[in-house]
Amino acid sequence: MALKRVDIQCLRAFAVGIVILDHFGVSGFDGGFIGVDIFFVISGYLISGIILRGISLGKFSLGDFYLKRARRILPAFLFVISISLLLSMFFTPPPETIKHSKSTISALFMVSNIYFWRSINYFNPSEAENPLLHTWSLGVEEQFYLLFPIFAIIVFKLRKKGVTTFFVLLIGIILSFWLSRVSPIAAFFLAPSRVFEFFFGVLATVLPGKYKLPLLMQHASLIRILLWFVLTYQVILIDESTSIPLPGLFTTLIATTILLKLGEMKPASNLRMLTLQKPFVFLGDISYSLYLWHQPIIAFGIQAGIHQTHISSLAFMLFVLISVSFLTWKYIEMPFRKTFASDRGFLSGILIIATSITFLSGVQMFSGGYLLREDLRPKIQELQSDLRPNVGLSPKCDSKNLDYTECQSGDNVRFIVWGDSYAMHLVDGINASNPKIGIFQATFSSCTPVFDLEISDSFGRFPNSRDCKEFNGEVRELFSSRKYALATVVVSSPFVQFVEQGRKYRLSNRLVGANVAEEIFQKSIKEIESLGYHVVIISPPPTNDSDLGKCVLRKVTLHQSIRDCDFLKSDWIKARGSTISFIQRVENQGTNIIWLDHLLCEKYCLATMDGIALYRDSGHLSVPGSRLIGTKLALANLASTPLVAVNQNFVTKPDDNQRP
Repeated sequence: MALKRVDIQCLRAFAVGIVILDHFGVSGFDGGFIGVDIFFVISGYLISGIILRGISLGKFSLGDFYLKRARRILPAFLFVISISLLLSMFFTPPPETIKHSKSTISALFMVSNIYFWRSINYFNPSEAENPLLHTWSLGVEEQFYLLFPIFAIIVFKLRKKGVTTFFVLLIGIILSFWLSRVSPIAAFFLAPSRVFEFFFGVLATVLPGKYKLPLLMQHASLIRILLWFVLTYQVILIDESTSIPLPGLFTTLIATTILLKLGEMKPASNLRMLTLQKPFVFLGDISYSLYLWHQPIIAFGIQAGIHQTHISSLAFMLFVLISVSFLTWKYIEMPFRKTFASDRGFLSGILIIATSITFLSGVQMFSGGYLLREDLRPKIQELQSDLRPNVGLSPKCDSKNLDYTECQSGDNVRFIVWGDSYAMHLVDGINASNPKIGIFQATFSSCTPVFDLEISDSFGRFPNSRDCKEFNGEVRELFSSRKYALATVVVSSPFVQFVEQGRKYRLSNRLVGANVAEEIFQKSIKEIESLGYHVVIISPPPTNDSDLGKCVLRKVTLHQSIRDCDFLKSDWIKARGSTISFIQRVENQGTNIIWLDHLLCEKYCLATMDGIALYRDSGHLSVPGSRLIGTKLALANLASTPLVAVNQNFVTKPDDNQRP
């Protein structure tokens, strides 16, 4: 393959390279995930070519096809997930070990894409710590390998196989477009919305060579350069906020398809060009092992405290990745491809290993993740309790309807807490600073505290915006009724939704800009103040976008210092600069703001204080963290004065010499 189709190896190298650099967080590669789409086109092209040639020669056998796929895929795959499972038993916190075991079993049964669709948000930065997250794409490929040959046996015997393939491609595009509108996450993970990508490659196979265009052949080298430029540009153009499918993705798929067809009809023959391609051919050869290993190395690197954002750490991790991938390719992939062991022996060995992995994963889940680590159970369970969901007065306070029974504490309400989950997590803090204070909680997850305005998700869609608008309308009626006329109104939210790319804003059924959305928010605050209420906005806690609760859990698991989870204040400012500016503009309009970073940050921002984990995830306060902060800031005093100045003596000053 490497000698005959150097172009395919270069495409593989490019695809796996941009995926890896994207996952390593290298700047400029935000669209690197399109490398997976390139792989899908290549797979469709190669698999359909194998089947078409076999059918043409009358030698195609489903059994032989599946056996060769198994020899190609399973040895390295089982090796990597076995090592990952063993590492998780010692280095991953028990609750995460259970998740890892579940993802291992789902990967073994070729349904990891379905598992991750049901259980995670792929683009959540904290998911980078999942060692098998990348197997979702292998699940999609394996489902294609399983079902496509049956389709091909029927269709490839038809005279109009090109027309039939194009028809299926068109149906796949329509299905993907529809699903991306209904459920973007499902469209990302599930095979039905991805099948059209494989069929771009299939189309390249079934199109006969007679369609060689003289102009295309005459300028093949120039066209190759242009198409490679297009692919590179797509990596920069596309990011995680883009939906599937979209024009940029189609450009990527079409460019890949044409490159594959060009390589088939007119292979590159320039000696200098072939020499320059050698490093890419090498990376293409080991691309499967590179893809298998990159996510476990990232995940366990994060768990070991290696920061891949540092150049030296990134270089080290890439060196380790290439080294182990080369060894896996040479000593595991290649021997089994060359019929190492008989077919019966191979299948028996695979069955034994897969059964052992399944059994060990099951035992790990049954033990609660404490297999060989029973001594950790008391401390981890206590910490898990601290990291439980922070819903305030009651889970019923996370609803589109106000609950005047469960969401009110005391008869004399002095606080109305309004907002989303970032308002919920403050309720315990207010209550802890004065347990006798009366609170009414008006909160609804993912619902920005603003009147009249609908805000989309990061995909530009409005799945729950009407419920949110109705909820905020009910809150407005509460304010207007003066039911709690003496209350101070505490408002909070992450506020990133006012500045984040990909967001859309709808006012009276028409789209408006972010500047108008900001004006509507400020008008909402002024409207409440005009009714005689004191309004205080409490900023979201500083964050570095990593799961700080999980970080503390991991440090306890590894018997390391929990202070290692603290992070540079400059990292927060860099990540949330636009949000900070938004809140400052609101403050400049005269609204009272309590900045939590005044308590939590100097040079470093604290993830723990007084031995307590302040965060339960990447942004929300834990229950004990909220109580500690509320007590330190004496939040209950807001009921008598509109603003409390944070006492700088409350700031825990970190010892810079002890920083990692």
